[in-house]
Amino acid sequence: MIIDKIQNFKRYLSLHPDLAKVEAVIEKFSDISIEPGKHEIDGDRVFAVVQSYETKEAQADKFENHRKYIDVQYITAGAEQIHVKEMSTLTVDFPFDEPHDYEFYKTPDSFVTAELEAGEFALFFPGESHRPGVMTDKGPAPLNKVIFKIEA
Repeated sequence: MIIDKIQNFKRYLSLHPDLAKVEAVIEKFSDISIEPGKHEIDGDRVFAVVQSYETKEAQADKFENHRKYIDVQYITAGAEQIHVKEMSTLTVDFPFDEPHDYEFYKTPDSFVTAELEAGEFALFFPGESHRPGVMTDKGPAPLNKVIFKIEA
């Protein structure tokens, strides 16, 4: 897992060749008026999912993992907490759904909390469990984000 400011994204391009495709369109996706939904960048290899939602209490969501895609979760407006936990200690709650590339885990007793705000991103490789969409200490609030999906 990596958390950083979007202006530092170039530091991580060597981690995967298709991260450069994301870097080439980040500025375009910084515009919060982009229509929510899936946006193709390079077919199913690299695409963006634009989301707009209200953050909520942590108990409402479970930890997730992806096997096929790397997630780059970029906050374009608002703030949220993302919880992170090493996977070997987690218990499967919903088995792997291959067409949707996710599996869910029961909430563990402890986890790391990262707070992201507009202009920051989190990068998760397959096997790095996370729970996004959690409200900050300020309570529920609107959030705009782009999740870039990169075939691992």
